[in-house]
Amino acid sequence: MIVGKDRRSFSVHRDLLCDRSEHFRAALLGKFQEAQSGIIEFPDEKETTFMHFLSCIYGQNPAQPTTFEEYRDIVALMCFSKQILLAELENDCMDSIRVYFRAKRANGNRPTVTTREISVAYDAVPELPKLRLAVCLEGARHHCNRGTEDLMAGADADLYQLLEQGGDFARDFCKASAFLMCSWLRGRHGFTESSLM
Repeated sequence: MIVGKDRRSFSVHRDLLCDRSEHFRAALLGKFQEAQSGIIEFPDEKETTFMHFLSCIYGQNPAQPTTFEEYRDIVALMCFSKQILLAELENDCMDSIRVYFRAKRANGNRPTVTTREISVAYDAVPELPKLRLAVCLEGARHHCNRGTEDLMAGADADLYQLLEQGGDFARDFCKASAFLMCSWLRGRHGFTESSLM
């Protein structure tokens, strides 16, 4: 494997790659140039992301992020996993991200989702709908849990700026807020969707 702009070389067991990923199976066992040369290049991938990937395919679970930088690294690993059609690792990354948000919530950090975390989720290429949903649900949960308090009080002003701009995040955030409010009403007051109409 040749990774990154500096073209760093990594030796990886072909059978392991083919066993874990349809992408590698097609590239290394099919009629592609990579099958003949035995070399696959990822020029746009960061070396650190690839090293995290190697750790995972050799048996380690994705690290549990505790800082924004670690969260960003897990998102990058999740994007790479999606690119190479490795759904199991993509799901493991999503589990790590959920634990990250739960830990922030348990520690009382407010807001639990920062605009930097939102930007990472919405700038991820290719799109990661699971990640976007998790980010929106965490942001909405923070605001829904505040009850009748003024939503602007003590909140991240940049979050409101993102909402005012509209677009995918604003749409997804409003859907997540509505979902949480309906869930709360159902659980608290026995309301159903039909009684809210």
